[in-house]
Amino acid sequence: MQRLFLVLCYYCLLQHPASAVAPTVSSEMSSYFVDESNSVTFQCTGTGAPEPAIHWFRNGSLINDTSRFIASQNETFNSSTMIYTVSGSLTLINASVADGRDDYWCNASNSDGSSSLMFSLTVYFGPRLVSRSSDVSVPRYGTASFTCTMSGNERPTINWTFYGRNLSNSTGFMPTSITMAHDNEYQVTSTLTLANVSPDSAYTYYCVGSNQLNTFSVGFNLEVEFAPFFLQDLSNTAVTPPTDAVFTCGARGGPLPTITWTKNNRAITLEEYLSGKYARQTGVTLPSTIYTALTIANTAPSDIADYSCIVSNALGSVNSTATLSVYVRPSILITDEAYTVREQSQVSFQCVGTGIPAPDITWYKSGNLIMASDSVTFSNSIYLNDSTLLYIVTSTFSIAQVAVSDSDTNYTCLASNPAGTDSAQFELNVIENPSSSGSSTLMMSIVAFIFCFFVAFLLPN
Repeated sequence: MQRLFLVLCYYCLLQHPASAVAPTVSSEMSSYFVDESNSVTFQCTGTGAPEPAIHWFRNGSLINDTSRFIASQNETFNSSTMIYTVSGSLTLINASVADGRDDYWCNASNSDGSSSLMFSLTVYFGPRLVSRSSDVSVPRYGTASFTCTMSGNERPTINWTFYGRNLSNSTGFMPTSITMAHDNEYQVTSTLTLANVSPDSAYTYYCVGSNQLNTFSVGFNLEVEFAPFFLQDLSNTAVTPPTDAVFTCGARGGPLPTITWTKNNRAITLEEYLSGKYARQTGVTLPSTIYTALTIANTAPSDIADYSCIVSNALGSVNSTATLSVYVRPSILITDEAYTVREQSQVSFQCVGTGIPAPDITWYKSGNLIMASDSVTFSNSIYLNDSTLLYIVTSTFSIAQVAVSDSDTNYTCLASNPAGTDSAQFELNVIENPSSSGSSTLMMSIVAFIFCFFVAFLLPN
């Protein structure tokens, strides 16, 4: 019985030490470091009797955010010292720069008191923008300046780029100040100055900050103010119906110009665009460069006109004009296909050709070009139909005194213009006049008879 009592007493002493010990907190590290977006784990050890509880605090407030903080602990009991040892840990997930600006505390407490230990956290981060100046617009030959400030745990270096290439110090790039904004956080300010700017200076300039962790850039737009000028003038265009016609022009100007299209000095209206007869496309390739195209759908002779691309901004306006020609393939109209005339008379062939532009008319006999001569003449008349805008060409081919050899079944009238050709064939039949050889013989016989009669009458036997 006595032995059982001693065993129970020893067990009680193990579970309930005879005297309480206030907690103490210790850690192998008091400063922690982590790269941005990574995880970091704080560790501390609390000792005391009875067993201390471990709690974590951030800036004096108990940490309850289980979405980003994970706390754990395990304990041991030293039977010789009758002291509990509790190992606690706190894991911070996806550390941010703001997390590195707070204090963290490990607190161990029991019925006899509490003890706390503070930890610092440094979150290493790549360069980031602190401040920047605005985009600028300056007159041609003026001066432009851009300023940006970058921060980082490791001191960032700043470079300026233009069209993807680094600008040298001679361009006007100059770091102006380096300061410490927070513990272990550098701020670097840099200014880029551009003097005597030209239209080619107008683009986006980038302030690029970099350190071992990352690279960050921010863009600045420079607009150079200058009157518009053409990069691509309009060109004369010719089409055949119903092919679409397209005019294209390109220009530069600062501020970015606006585009107006006109037909015969009259602005094309919104209603005309909405009707589908006209369409315009506009694109900006650089901050001060604009290209535009005007499409005229299903062209017809009524679309023949002068079209203008007018480019304007607050500093001026320029105009480029070109002509749209609509070519209509010739068509020939004839009234007679066959002509019959007597030998030695005059004959005239006539054909009428229509088209745009006015067709040229030539004449052929059996595939050979007929040339003008003393007996062969040509005449042409041209008339413009105001309603259809078609040219009407009337061509007459005349032979003054036809011969039997002029007879042919293949006289051709050919009308041609840039849009094509058309032709018509004619037939000429020449009728030979009656022969006069028999009448002459009879007359000579009569004359001879009369002559002989008078000779016989006058002369003696």
